[in-house]
Amino acid sequence: MKWFKLKFFSLSFALLIAQPILAEDGNSMPLTPPIAKKVPKITEINGATLVDNYYWLLEKNNPDVIKYLEEENHYTDAIMKPTEKLQQHLYLKTKYKYL
Repeated sequence: MKWFKLKFFSLSFALLIAQPILAEDGNSMPLTPPIAKKVPKITEINGATLVDNYYWLLEKNNPDVIKYLEEENHYTDAIMKPTEKLQQHLYLKTKYKYL
C-alpha cells in the first residue's frame, strides 16, 4: 500500500511539474528558468588546471549577479505558485512542533 501511495504521489507531482507555467502578465509563452552566463575563471593548483564557469556569482555587489538572482527568485515563485496552499498547510502544521 505504501508503494502505491508513493507512486501515486510521484505521478501527481510529475503531472503538476509537466504543466506549462505561464508568466504572470498573461503571456502565453511558458516561463523558462534563467540560464546563468558562463564566465570561465581558471585556477592552477599543484599543476592541475581548474575551470569554474560560475565563479562570478560569488560577487555579491555585482549588478549582473543581483539581476540573475532576482530572475531565479521570480521563476521559483512562479513554479511554486500552485503549491501555495500546501506550503501554508505544512507550515501551520509544523510551526510549533519543533520549538
